[in-house]
Amino acid sequence: MWAIYYPSANYLLANCGRQSLNSEGTDGYTEPDNLLSRVKTYPLYDAEKRLFAFEIGNLGIDRRGVCRIIEMIPGVTLTRRPKLLSWFREQIFCEFLVDGAEYIAAKPLGDNSRYWIGPNPPRWLPQTEKVHRTFARR
Repeated sequence: MWAIYYPSANYLLANCGRQSLNSEGTDGYTEPDNLLSRVKTYPLYDAEKRLFAFEIGNLGIDRRGVCRIIEMIPGVTLTRRPKLLSWFREQIFCEFLVDGAEYIAAKPLGDNSRYWIGPNPPRWLPQTEKVHRTFARR
């Protein structure tokens, strides 16, 4: 019979983690603040240079994670969450209201590595800044 050895967490932390200290006496490692610290935003501006929507990279964040971040925004009411297998059958996977204005989160058609977040229909609204700040915050 085969036995599989799984090292303990203490062993991994002691032997497989951080290497040596630098000249400042630290190892230079910093813990990621939270999920938001890993979200890269791509603002989209209208002809008048006003933010009307933005995209976020979907590497490291799934559709439900986007909804969790949206729920943290003050004044937001989530009206629709992703359904089962939404990545397969839904382009628009999240709908929400920001101070009464309707917004959506969508995965544009085609092979796209980003999620689109903005008002429905797309246009400039002052609430977009509040939504974007939540995703862009570090």
